[in-house]
Amino acid sequence: MIATNILYGQGLGNQLYCYVSTRCIAMDNGYDFSINNPQGALGDPRFNSNGIYWMDLYMGVPFDSSITRVQEEKSVRLKLPHNHHDATIGCDIRASDPKLKTVEDNTIIMGLMQSEDYFGHRKNEIKEWLKVKSEHDTYEFTRDNVCIINFRGGEYTGHDYLFLTQKYWDQAISNMKTVRSDMEFVVITDDVASAKNFFPDFQCNHFDVGKDYAIIKNAKHVILSNSTFPFFPVFTSDTIENIIAPKYWARHNVSDGYWGLEQNLYKDWMWQTREGELQTYAECREELDLYLEKNGLVTND
Repeated sequence: MIATNILYGQGLGNQLYCYVSTRCIAMDNGYDFSINNPQGALGDPRFNSNGIYWMDLYMGVPFDSSITRVQEEKSVRLKLPHNHHDATIGCDIRASDPKLKTVEDNTIIMGLMQSEDYFGHRKNEIKEWLKVKSEHDTYEFTRDNVCIINFRGGEYTGHDYLFLTQKYWDQAISNMKTVRSDMEFVVITDDVASAKNFFPDFQCNHFDVGKDYAIIKNAKHVILSNSTFPFFPVFTSDTIENIIAPKYWARHNVSDGYWGLEQNLYKDWMWQTREGELQTYAECREELDLYLEKNGLVTND
């Protein structure tokens, strides 16, 4: 059995990464999997009292509390002067951890586990695992000329190295309008008040977590923030055609070439630079490899 602990205080996106990666790693090695969910943490009850009501998540075999072997995902930190966190603790730039993918049976694995290396090859299975129940699915904004903007506010607003600027959103909107000149925009957010300051002319919505998830999943076009929440709706979507996300992810505003995290560099997305240029995965990957080599950094040994 390969297990993981769902931690109270993790957001839903972070929890789903741990769930999916653990289940995939267990399957790849021929083991059972188990999700330990103490305190009913799954679904992030801080903001959502109904749990993940829009899915039927199989939690695996019962958790065996006698297991003591723990494999922690390797973390790589880069100390930088941009802010107190990065200067003292360091910015996490980790890639996938090869050792996590070949763990022994009866191991608890812990980490961020956000790399497609852990789960990208099982996309069809993941679509079934995370399938939205028909009674909670919605195609209200699924139109060829509608783009969903997923705006992350909340605690991000207090961190200028993390909180995306007006410039990012304006550039992304301009880029998306090159797809269709008649493109309309609808904002899905955790923070309607902040979103309205950025998008005074757009409809800004926070329904509940389940409906927000389904709307993103069924979009045709999306502009993303550097948040983990929209990843799995986007990853499991059968409708999305265009994805714009901030290059360097959690350090879009300040990076000189590193990613926070490298794990969040995904293959099928378009990555927008601070100058508004769109780059492919291959272009970003080549640049990152050169940066790591130049600075003597190893993120996935």
